[in-house]
Amino acid sequence: MHFSEIHTVFTFCADPDFLENDIRVKPDLDALGALGDEGWYCLRAILWAANYELPKTVLASREPILNKAGVILSCGASLYWEDGKVAT
Repeated sequence: MHFSEIHTVFTFCADPDFLENDIRVKPDLDALGALGDEGWYCLRAILWAANYELPKTVLASREPILNKAGVILSCGASLYWEDGKVAT
């Protein structure tokens, strides 16, 4: 598979109970928060499309959104390969 650009997003509507009680928002249970979900779904799909070739450069958003406990609720990144492929 060849691509020049690929853009992914992972989102869902989290109710107040989720934002307070789910394993993904507890630093002692799953400190990766949204980064873990993005890695599992978005990055895995991107790497599959790139035949598992790792990017040369990864630039992450400077200010991810964190909850009160410091767990990431929202973040983003751009990935760049030597051959010009770009993914977000």
